[in-house]
Amino acid sequence: MKTIDFRETGQIFDESDRPTPPPPPEWFAAGTILFRKFLMVESMAVYRSNYPDPQGVQHILPVDASDAEIGAALLDALDKSRFLTPDQPEFDAFFGDWIEGRNDDAYDAGLMEVAGVKTRATLYRGARSVGVRAEGGDQILLTAWRRRRGRWFSGDGGGPVETLPRDTSPEALGAAWRRAVALAGD
Repeated sequence: MKTIDFRETGQIFDESDRPTPPPPPEWFAAGTILFRKFLMVESMAVYRSNYPDPQGVQHILPVDASDAEIGAALLDALDKSRFLTPDQPEFDAFFGDWIEGRNDDAYDAGLMEVAGVKTRATLYRGARSVGVRAEGGDQILLTAWRRRRGRWFSGDGGGPVETLPRDTSPEALGAAWRRAVALAGD
């Protein structure tokens, strides 16, 4: 039992009294970043957060890819996304490596090689991101992300830009992605 003494208030907090939060509902995600020279679509491993999954797929498309090509890549990435739970042996190592930043250099180096650039600043300059999330088995949510700093993007708190049925055609999904990325900004 770990006890925390909040000396300023005189309150004692016992962590064993705090209930364990329930697991999140199962969901799947694809990450997309539109760079100046290419579009990257990749599957994510998810639990409460999501990170690129080396066991998934990464599609590199030209910036002028058609709606159908973009939608097909998104659907493939969603299909190959994984929902990892704390009872799976790789959970701690996988999420720990991303949270601690141990994968950042190799991840960015691969993207810099594809883009033909030498620095992260050059790679991410002008980049836009859209998160694609499948949850509940029947809908896909697209959320525009603004580039915050370097390789990090954040939402504006407005929630999903667009919600589509899970059985959406690749063309319709690609068109929705284009509308969302237009809102992502730099």
